[in-house]
Amino acid sequence: MKAADILVPQFKDTDPFLLKYLPGDAPRLRDLRAMIFRLNTENLELIRFVLLVGDTGTGKNHVARVCAGHRRWLQISNAKDELDPGKDWPGGIAPLELYLDQFGEKMLPSIPQDLVESELFGHVKGAFTGAAKENPGLFRDAGYQDILLDEIGEAPAFLQAKLLAVLEGRPITPVGGGSKEKEKCDKRIFMATNRKLPEMVADHEFREDLFFRIRRCTISLPRLADNPELIPSIAAAILDRLAPRKFKNKPVPKLLAEDEAWLQKQAWDGNVRELEEVIELWVAEGCLGSIEAAAATRHFGNRDSAPEIGLKRDVTLGVRSNIEAIIAGDRPSPGSISKFIELFTTDIEAEATTALCDWYHDTSPNQDVLKRLFPDMKIGSIRTQMSRGRRSR
Repeated sequence: MKAADILVPQFKDTDPFLLKYLPGDAPRLRDLRAMIFRLNTENLELIRFVLLVGDTGTGKNHVARVCAGHRRWLQISNAKDELDPGKDWPGGIAPLELYLDQFGEKMLPSIPQDLVESELFGHVKGAFTGAAKENPGLFRDAGYQDILLDEIGEAPAFLQAKLLAVLEGRPITPVGGGSKEKEKCDKRIFMATNRKLPEMVADHEFREDLFFRIRRCTISLPRLADNPELIPSIAAAILDRLAPRKFKNKPVPKLLAEDEAWLQKQAWDGNVRELEEVIELWVAEGCLGSIEAAAATRHFGNRDSAPEIGLKRDVTLGVRSNIEAIIAGDRPSPGSISKFIELFTTDIEAEATTALCDWYHDTSPNQDVLKRLFPDMKIGSIRTQMSRGRRSR
């Protein structure tokens, strides 16, 4: 027996909470469940911050929530005086959100820059105009034991310095506060980004010392296209989460083999987020027919190597599906040809906006690239619109 076998117990992949919210037999999923289990057991006091990296829509926020929810589930299971929200649910496990009462999160780009410090570190009453009462802030709020800073790669330089101080264990002072309000942050901090932080460090857009601090425990999440074997189990988990809202106390439909085969053939440029959209469309239509037919109503389909051909095929499928639904009485008519066409114009415009914003956040283009693309705009305005476009989705 090796020393490592004594120090780190063999993980038994039987935890019902993790199997429910991160299902699947793929080695990558088993490794992820093992990592979360150890984060919430023997490493709970040792590892206080976790970096989640991956392309847009790969499930970074979901993994943070599962980890925080699992920690809370363990606490409730081992407590004698806490009400178990899962007692009336199948398997004794409630929906994930019911275990997130001590989980807080902020998307950094969505916070106005003049309010960032107040939102994260809090403020005292009267600290500035409009501060009518004290705000503890995300880091100082006693109600949270786990917090998520989403889009950490978008943190401005002044905030990066303050975050480094927090991660190094220095006391936090709220805006307008003094020495008596100082306190250390005892929470576990998750940070998520789809940006390439090493490249940002090289371009002097992200502090090297902060990067070295937060990368110690990193969870990398893959693109669905690179791991098609994961798709059926992820799709089943999404269906299990969404279907009860539609079917109430009725049995939840299951994915057929042909549905799983179709899902595994798709490119999934939007990763898990796009997969969830397809499942949601199918559930909204009562899980009638195939997933492929439901997806066709929103321009999903087999994408050809030529974008023009793929777009034409998707629009054709969408138009014909809508025509059939209107004729069958399953969908109201928009009233006129122009209004019918406007429906698709709006969809295509929204998809183009999504694709552009995803490209921006996936590639993290430098100023020269942005100036070449949009010479009539200022760099700050480009970055602001890209962030707003992503948040509005």
